[in-house]
Amino acid sequence: SAIEERELTGQAAPIVVVRRKPDDGLSRLLSPDTDDLGVFLPYAPLHHLLLAETSPLIMTSGNLAEEPIAKDEQELSAILGSVADAALSHNRAIVRRSDDSVLKIVAGQRLFLRRSRGIVPDAIRLPLEGPSVLACGAELKNTVCVTRGAQAFLSQHIGDLDDYRAYRFFRETVEDFSALLKVKPTIVAHDLHPDYLATRYALAQEGVRRIGVQHHHAHIAACMAEHGLTERVIGVALDGTGYGPDGTIWGGEFLVADLADFRRVGYFKSYRMPGGAEAIRQPTRMALSYGLAELTESDRRDLPALLPSLAENECRVLAGMIAQGVNAPWTSSAGRLFDAVAALLGLGEAITYEAQAAIRLQTLARPDGVLPYPYAIEIQTGGFQLSFGAAIRAIVADRRANVDRGHIAGGFHQTIAEAVGEMCIRIRDRERLEPASRLEPTSRLEPASRLERVALSGGVFQNDLLLALTTNGLRRHGFQVYSHHLVPPNDGGIALGQAAVALARTDVRG
Repeated sequence: SAIEERELTGQAAPIVVVRRKPDDGLSRLLSPDTDDLGVFLPYAPLHHLLLAETSPLIMTSGNLAEEPIAKDEQELSAILGSVADAALSHNRAIVRRSDDSVLKIVAGQRLFLRRSRGIVPDAIRLPLEGPSVLACGAELKNTVCVTRGAQAFLSQHIGDLDDYRAYRFFRETVEDFSALLKVKPTIVAHDLHPDYLATRYALAQEGVRRIGVQHHHAHIAACMAEHGLTERVIGVALDGTGYGPDGTIWGGEFLVADLADFRRVGYFKSYRMPGGAEAIRQPTRMALSYGLAELTESDRRDLPALLPSLAENECRVLAGMIAQGVNAPWTSSAGRLFDAVAALLGLGEAITYEAQAAIRLQTLARPDGVLPYPYAIEIQTGGFQLSFGAAIRAIVADRRANVDRGHIAGGFHQTIAEAVGEMCIRIRDRERLEPASRLEPTSRLEPASRLERVALSGGVFQNDLLLALTTNGLRRHGFQVYSHHLVPPNDGGIALGQAAVALARTDVRG
């Protein structure tokens, strides 16, 4: 499209994710799970020299997954010595390492997957100001944010902090950004998870005010901040994992929130994650968990055929873990639901990268003319519970009947979008009947207002099909819908939300 061309030829020179042409002449092995390709045009002299002599190049950054890119020959040799055959060096030192920015165009707007080189350190205008804040970000896809007045400066992509190199880069970036902006933050914002390295770093800082921010509130606050919103919204945060105040793993969340505070008013029904993080790497485990919880005894007999990679003995062990709650934490994660459905459609095998099963599911989906599956919204303690048990049963029945998998995947996407819309309607209607604000404490940012605004955030909304279906459905119901255009919806945008929350709480509470 013309917009994609403008991004490709612009000064920032990002990687732009575009739809492949059937006759592009490139190997399907470049993107076997999707019809998209990430492309960029030469922006450095070396690129032009290389492409003058050859056809399009397959390129990757000089690092291992979610580690910082190498910035000198010594690092390159240590990190990629067993991978790269040769290294071309330069006598100009790299002062600040920065991965390529990655974005795609959705409904004519930028959707960042990674905000880094070419964009950073552009400021984001905040709807409020106060003392300088350092926001330490999330554990995965980490970025940090430093504020100065009403401006927020989000760092380049750092990576996953469970890697030592990334954590060292995180500490370097905190110092570098503060020096670059000539500020000394007096407030440090952090995630609530006590074991995250970013949280531990924040709690170790002396002489500052420390403010903990719940993960999904930070997601919604990031979306609000980039749109200049301060009044209450319905926040829909769909992602893979985030620490809940109840000690469980959240990820399918409906919040009523302003920048300072939030209430959890709805959520996806929780299921066990057998093996904890191993269930993320093996989506078939989540399919088994959903199946054991929702299928009738007779329908459970279909699970071995639908999940052939799970041996009988493994199924028995996993079922025991689920039944006894041993190394099987509860999760309301939307990401794990996508994994489970992908696995039931035979898309959960041989997983080698994050969200691979969900990407396959989106690629397969053909939603046009397909009806959504049934679901249930139940009133529970703490809000509305959204259950997709009926959808799981119907999907298994369709698999048994050999219904086209593209129709099943399309129907599932329609189901999530419709369910999100109905949840928002119920939340809006209930808030009209009850006191306008029960946020604690009542925020000075918030006059009583009708909940007509919905903010969408979280990594699941990188799925542009789901984002479009959800946005269009909400608009038909009369909502004003806000999604991300300046920062990623994934954890790369969390630090902006943390900073906005910290400033709002400072303004409200002093």
